[in-house]
This record gives sequence, structure tokens and C-alpha cells, in this order.
Amino acid sequence: YFSISAILFTVFRRLNLKKLNMTAAAPKTPSDTFAFSSSVAADVSNPGQANYAASKGGVEGFTRCVATELARRGVTANAVAPGFIETDMTVNVVNMAGDEIKKKIPVRRLGRPDDISNAVMFFAADESSYVTGQVLKVDGGLTLGGL
Repeated sequence: YFSISAILFTVFRRLNLKKLNMTAAAPKTPSDTFAFSSSVAADVSNPGQANYAASKGGVEGFTRCVATELARRGVTANAVAPGFIETDMTVNVVNMAGDEIKKKIPVRRLGRPDDISNAVMFFAADESSYVTGQVLKVDGGLTLGGL
């Protein structure tokens, strides 16, 4: 089980450690970028995930506040919200309902860890220097709801 306080504590702790190393006049570096970890569970309700969904919703609100507070310092803050990704955490669900899950995803496959790391790398790159306060859903279209 994930507890709301444990997840948010981890996010706050990482932010505070990074803020100690920042100065207002320093040039933008990759360390001036936050890419928080959220989940599509913040937007899609599933039985038994109230605590997890609430914590990820908190992460998304926190991301927007951090983006607003630190933008003047040249710091960006965004979040990545994965859908179903092939990991050790999802292996049991995939083994039980993998085909049904894939039918609900418009691209008809589960995500791969590289899909998530590519999104994080985008937020760390200069090409995203004007992007802040956003949540990027990396879910193959799962949350579009059009199926």
C-alpha cells in the first residue's frame, strides 16, 4: 500500500534538498528542472486506490504550485503521469487481465519504462524550457475515454 503522507513526504524532501542548492542568479541547468512522478490514477478512479489516487492528485497540485513559485528563478516543474507500464509493479495485473487492459488503450499496448524516461528527459531538455506546471500523461491514450 502507498500512503498519502509517505508519497508527499518524499516529494517535499526532494524539493527541499534541491532548493538548498539553488541561487536566484545561477544560470539554468538540468538541476533547475523538477519532473515529479504522478499517475493516471489521479484522474481515473479504480476500486481500492483511494489513497494512491489522492496522493498523486496532491503531487499534481504541488507541481503547479512549485512551478508558479519558482518560475521567476528560471526553474521549471512538471509531472509525468504514467498509465499501465510493464514493470514489476504491474506484472500481476497484466498476467490476470493484460488483454483486457490493452483493449482499453488506444495504442493497444502497455507502455515501456523507456516511454516514461523519454518524457522525463523532455522536461530536462532545453526544448522544454518554456513548459512548466504541466502534467504529461504517458498512457497510450488510456485517459482519452473514447473507446
